[in-house]
Amino acid sequence: MCLSTGRWCGGKLQGPGKLEWSGGKVYVGQFQNSQMNGLGRMEIPGIGTYEGQWKDGQQNGCGIMK
Repeated sequence: MCLSTGRWCGGKLQGPGKLEWSGGKVYVGQFQNSQMNGLGRMEIPGIGTYEGQWKDGQQNGCGIMK
């Protein structure tokens, strides 16, 4: 299950927002058409944090994985 906060337009998450999954994974950043697009930060418990660019819900372009 996933909890989302942010601006909605036409039933889709747009602009800055946040997604939280029940397993503790959290994304904070930009959205376009309810997908991670633009700059954002994804924290995955036990794995690490990726901070950088996203496109169509996937890591894309420049970023840093810690």
